[in-house]
Amino acid sequence: MKWAASSKLRSRDPLGCKSRLGRAILLLSMNHALGLRAGRLAAMRPDEAPVVDMPDRRQQARTASDARILGAVRFMQQNLHRRLSVSDIAAGVCLSTSSLWHLFKANGGQSPKQVLLQLRLKRAKELLSASDLPLKQVAALAGMKHVANLERGFRAEFGVTPGKFREQIRAGTRSVDDASSEQ
Repeated sequence: MKWAASSKLRSRDPLGCKSRLGRAILLLSMNHALGLRAGRLAAMRPDEAPVVDMPDRRQQARTASDARILGAVRFMQQNLHRRLSVSDIAAGVCLSTSSLWHLFKANGGQSPKQVLLQLRLKRAKELLSASDLPLKQVAALAGMKHVANLERGFRAEFGVTPGKFREQIRAGTRSVDDASSEQ
């Protein structure tokens, strides 16, 4: 009996979210896309909804997909320390795995996993330049299980190993921004 009642509530949700976290993330990304203060969209009555001048349906679809991508990237950034699968990310922003995959491929040419890896490597680069943490801790804080994964990804993305990068930062022969231009 309880299951039937909860499934009815889910089907009435206008945003189609299955979790409270997913609904909250979606509402925040919609607020951001519309330039509203946090929580304002969720508290609005239908007659108070903002009027947004959209020239055509393509523009509306692009704006909606941008908000969903922003929500997914925010979810990834907030959960970098965890092991995330594409299905975890999709559930966090109330999309199916295939919808999330196609959305990322259509709008950026990269898969969600590639974007997640880039975010993790960027986080590792920040940690390497700002702290003296051992590579094992840097890898863990960036969400990578093994130091070898960090080294392989870091070398592929920035052209230098994490240890060498840290040495160059300390010696002053490289700035943090220089690493992103090398490939």
